[in-house]
Amino acid sequence: MEYKTEIAQKLKKILETQTQEQIDEDWAAIIALGLTGPKISDIIECSEENNYVYSFKYNPCHYESDSKTVSIHFSEKGAIEAMEKHKEEKLKEHIEIYGEDWNEYTRFGEYECWFVEKTEILN
Repeated sequence: MEYKTEIAQKLKKILETQTQEQIDEDWAAIIALGLTGPKISDIIECSEENNYVYSFKYNPCHYESDSKTVSIHFSEKGAIEAMEKHKEEKLKEHIEIYGEDWNEYTRFGEYECWFVEKTEILN
């Protein structure tokens, strides 16, 4: 049991500190090697109470693109906190570009989408 917890903590630390682009790049390098890793159930202790993860997803323009996973969390609260932090950062960027005098074309979040998705971990 300690082994699974240790790996889960390492995975959590990686997911909290790396950008989605870096994760995608690392994942592509692993796929290119033709390697396979452990199943998620080997890493995370699954039980009736703990067989879900919560993905925070973001879409910069819901008219032109699809949502990408920004981070994955063991709790819904953690995913929501990450989403709110991301939204605050995007608001700061928006204010730097458009100022605080918004009109119908520059309203914050008009074309963006933030949400949390609950996903079941299958054995």
